[in-house]
Amino acid sequence: MEVKKIPKYTFDKFFFDEIDTEQKAYWLGFIWCDGTVTRRKRDGKCWEYCMKLDLSSIDKKHIEKFKNAIQSNHVIRNYKSPSFFDKSKTHEISRIALYNKHLGENLYLNYGMIPYRDSIDKLKDKIPNHLIKDFIRGVVDADGSINFYYDETSNWKTKKVSIQITTLECLNDFINEHFLNKGLLKMNLKQIKRHKDRDSNCRTLSISGRIQATNIISYLYENSSISLDRKYQRYEEVKKFVEE
Repeated sequence: MEVKKIPKYTFDKFFFDEIDTEQKAYWLGFIWCDGTVTRRKRDGKCWEYCMKLDLSSIDKKHIEKFKNAIQSNHVIRNYKSPSFFDKSKTHEISRIALYNKHLGENLYLNYGMIPYRDSIDKLKDKIPNHLIKDFIRGVVDADGSINFYYDETSNWKTKKVSIQITTLECLNDFINEHFLNKGLLKMNLKQIKRHKDRDSNCRTLSISGRIQATNIISYLYENSSISLDRKYQRYEEVKKFVEE
């Protein structure tokens, strides 16, 4: 009698089959920007899929949150990686790797999480309207920044708040349109090319204005149940800064 092998690592491989909760929408946005799905032929016969999420080790706790969401018992491993800005230096990254055909095939084929992706056509119609803000929060946590400061170029100090998202141009278009539909923006904003001397699909959507940017940041983070800790802390700092 053949003994069925019990897998060492388990998780909810059906997690992204339907985006119907805040957690699923958020994590889809986050991993779509910061995760990768690779596939290769195994024995020349069938595809093997692997979904990886690499973050700086300072954000290791965020991978733990992802593990909890998908009910995983996988081990998060730490590695040394060359610095993006200086290849002579290294920094520590934390990684979770999920080898599973159902999950990988779903993300790869149905959500367009392919290498060098440049389209969100397969992605955008799968997110219910009431969960788009959670999806966008995932994108911002992965590819965005929140800033606030005093502008002292005039005779008095002026409070400035901004939120910047550097990702695919088409994804920023989708985000811009959603903010317009919610009345959070009054016009389509021009995107800035990430590298002036390179041909790239990445652009930066920059939203500024003490009231406008603060309203958008609050829309994304207020009453949320899942976010990157340091981004949520930034939201609280912005709120305090504006109210002072």
